[in-house]
Amino acid sequence: MDTFSLTVMIAAIAGFVMIAGGIALLWKGAITLAATPGSTAIAIEYRNMLKVNTQVPGIAFFVIGTALLLAAPFLASRNLMAKFELSGKTEDVDGPITVSASKRWSLSTFSDGEIRDTFYPDTSTLTLDVVAAGYQPYSVPINLTGGSTITLKPIKLVKAIDRIEADPTNIAKVDYPPPDLKVVGGYGGAQ
Repeated sequence: MDTFSLTVMIAAIAGFVMIAGGIALLWKGAITLAATPGSTAIAIEYRNMLKVNTQVPGIAFFVIGTALLLAAPFLASRNLMAKFELSGKTEDVDGPITVSASKRWSLSTFSDGEIRDTFYPDTSTLTLDVVAAGYQPYSVPINLTGGSTITLKPIKLVKAIDRIEADPTNIAKVDYPPPDLKVVGGYGGAQ
């Protein structure tokens, strides 16, 4: 289990414990939901923007517990990865282009058949691979620490082979009838 999943699970468990603990303390009589005098009220203020004042401090168990319980599924459902916008252009390519981003981490060399290693992934730089049919692959490292918008310089792919055009004079007619298809039981398709 990764650290993020573990943190979300701990938040959900902590929220449940806060609510159950508040109910248990209410049942034992250690806290009460009765209002206290104004002089013993609890006030929380954050940078003159948020001010919370309550004369029922026992309610904090339920508010904090509910906040943790609601935060856990919200965080678990959100994609918290940073979003990057990539733009660029290839020059003089007469076909579809495939672009993929990957990270290559070098691991230890193993000679005894066992694979064991400890590594710390560094995702500050990705490798962008640009591939087109008939051209040599092109790779460029992308530094992700510079912001969320990545603009590539024009990419010039090196042609490896020229396109082979079809020549109708080199196409011979084949006088061979296709075999008959038999319908066999099952899902009704020809086999």
